[in-house]
Amino acid sequence: MPLEIERKYLVNREKWLSLPKPEGIHYSQGYILNDPEKTVRVRVTGKKCFITVKGATPGATRREYEYEIPRKDAEELLNNFCATKVEKVRYNLIFKNKLWEVDEFLGENEGLIIAEIELKEEDEIFVAPGWVEKEITGDTRYYNANLAQNPYQNWRPDTSPVSSGKVPWKILNDISGLMEAGMNCYLHKTTFEVVSVPDENRFPQTDWEDEDGPWKEEMDKVFGNPDYIEIEKMQSSDSFEIMEDFAMSLPESATKIRLITALEGHKPFRNFNHQIHNAGKTEKEQWFRFRRERDIEWVKHQLEGRL
Repeated sequence: MPLEIERKYLVNREKWLSLPKPEGIHYSQGYILNDPEKTVRVRVTGKKCFITVKGATPGATRREYEYEIPRKDAEELLNNFCATKVEKVRYNLIFKNKLWEVDEFLGENEGLIIAEIELKEEDEIFVAPGWVEKEITGDTRYYNANLAQNPYQNWRPDTSPVSSGKVPWKILNDISGLMEAGMNCYLHKTTFEVVSVPDENRFPQTDWEDEDGPWKEEMDKVFGNPDYIEIEKMQSSDSFEIMEDFAMSLPESATKIRLITALEGHKPFRNFNHQIHNAGKTEKEQWFRFRRERDIEWVKHQLEGRL
């Protein structure tokens, strides 16, 4: 009977973001059957598709049967028979002659990164890379099947390393998105209410003198109010550093060369964005995740010591 022996770890986000990585593979998987004793999973990857039956998980070992199936069948099963789904990008890295599979989760599980290592024996000795942190092998919350039913963002505020004070990750993420869209953001110190108004440098057509203007209520609420913290925007040098770090984090490729060349030339911001726009789907997704993670780190830094 096939047995799967694996151990799971949370990944240090900052170290992972700065780590050179191979190209990731997008995974979309859903669950036809999902209960504590057994799961039936359908997985669609970049090139292959599988149906997998897994038993209960006592410790690091579980029974597993997996079979490759046609893509058409897998997509029909995923779309018509799976009530819950998980989306992620998987990276395969070799460290000390051991394969580590690292999953960056997407959608409602965005922000979660888990590393797995498959072993021959439960007590097998191995060396863990420096970017792995707390072991979560026996923590059922982190099982993919459970993340499909109870996504990470529903319970992340209690456990997330990406938070400042008690601010939930979702709020940090919302602030990052609003600021990227050109808004100035203010966070209430106790309720964590987010108030946003257009940045006058990005939206010069806004009439700030209009007493009946659409942003009058928001401005009156936050301007001069000590209960709200204004989130400072990045300088151009900070944004440039993020682009540079992303380009250097890529494996050697034509895309990496084009991005570095864009940053070294005239009008680096415009040329970098042009290269990203014309890059492949994987590189685009990597950039958007990288940029959002760094934006969230920026918001965290702005809130340190102010709550």
